[in-house]
Formats: sequence, structure tokens, C-alpha cells
Amino acid sequence: MKSFKYLPNKSILRSRLKVDPVSIAQAYFDQGVQAHLQQDLIQALHSYQTALQIYPQHVPSLYNLGKVLETQKHWEEAKALLQQALSLAPSLFQACHSLGSIAFEQNDFEQAIVWYQKALQIEPNLPEVYFDLGRAYHKTKN
Repeated sequence: MKSFKYLPNKSILRSRLKVDPVSIAQAYFDQGVQAHLQQDLIQALHSYQTALQIYPQHVPSLYNLGKVLETQKHWEEAKALLQQALSLAPSLFQACHSLGSIAFEQNDFEQAIVWYQKALQIEPNLPEVYFDLGRAYHKTKN
């Protein structure tokens, strides 16, 4: 029996090897979420960063990486990521709430109020944002 080599058509091979960067970014994001849920912030950070290296506009990774950095009190980096996520997804009220929380932590209560109000403009049924807004107003009175 004669053996022969099978060489696939190169254009077919190339098309099969093309991978959707959004799907790969999503896989790293999912890995980051699992690490985040287990309080493994180092692994979560790494996974979200990897997702963003693959697909820089991956809004969930931008937002979650911002949240991890907020938790670690890296305010400026967190703000930049959350604002980037918000610029890509203007209805992301969670980013507005987080930006308000960062402003509050930095004692910028006026800016916190602005961000909380923006979150409520996008999604008016957020009791936790109303609570935070009240706290910010209270701080401006003192």
C-alpha cells in the first residue's frame, strides 16, 4: 500500500487558525471572575489584564480590573479603567457608581455626587446608590 502526504489548502488552514479575539478575551475574563470570587486578586488582575491585551475594548474586563484596583486603593488607575469602560458602554451605571465611590474615598464629595447622580440617570432603581448619594450629601454639609 502506497502512503501519501496530505497537505491541506493553505487558505483553508489559515481560516481555521483564525481565532476570535473577543472569545479568547472572554475566556480570560471568565477565569478572572472565578479568581475574583475566590478573593485571589492577583490571579484576577492577571486574567483581566491578559483579556485586555488580547482585546483592549473588552468592557467587562475594563470594569472588573477597575474594581480590583479600586479594592486595592489604586484610585487613579481604577478611575482611568472605569472611565474607559464607560466611554465604550455609556449605559454602564456600575462604572458611574464605582467612580462615585472612588471620589467619596478621596473626600471629593461634590464629584461623588455627580457620579452617583449619573448612575441614577442611567438606572433609577438603585437603592445602594441612593444611600451613597445621601452619604455624600451629608459629608458636604459638614
